[in-house]
Amino acid sequence: GPEFEPAAIEAIFKASQGIPRRINSVCDRVLLLGYMESRKRLTLLDVNEVVREFTEESEVPTRKGLAPARPTHGGGGASHVDALDVDLESLSVDAEVVGGMLNRISRLDAQLDIDRVLRLEQAITRLEHTSSQTLSMLKELVSAVSRSRDRSDS
Repeated sequence: GPEFEPAAIEAIFKASQGIPRRINSVCDRVLLLGYMESRKRLTLLDVNEVVREFTEESEVPTRKGLAPARPTHGGGGASHVDALDVDLESLSVDAEVVGGMLNRISRLDAQLDIDRVLRLEQAITRLEHTSSQTLSMLKELVSAVSRSRDRSDS
């Protein structure tokens, strides 16, 4: 099977910050690169190439000739659209498509609210269960102490 050189392993750990899910992502991509190039030994250069690809894939494109917009904090700041540096003038979208998109966004937002409520309900149910068990054990303890005291008083 494929073999990672020690420097590649260190680079994977550093790039992934030791987070297992990220380690898997980087390793999967490096293994794919090795497979595509029919190589058995995977090097630091391979890892660096994969990390560069991940970085490029996660970048937000900017308008040509303009510096990337920076979101400002406080009153009168840039909107989210400005922060992403989207050229709204170049967009041409049918009103029906926009309406459909807004409708889907609203449904997704509502689903997020429902999911949040369900998670809260599950957490409350777990807390109620734990409280009930604690109360039951406390009753048993008080009852045992009471029986013990009754026996010692007789």
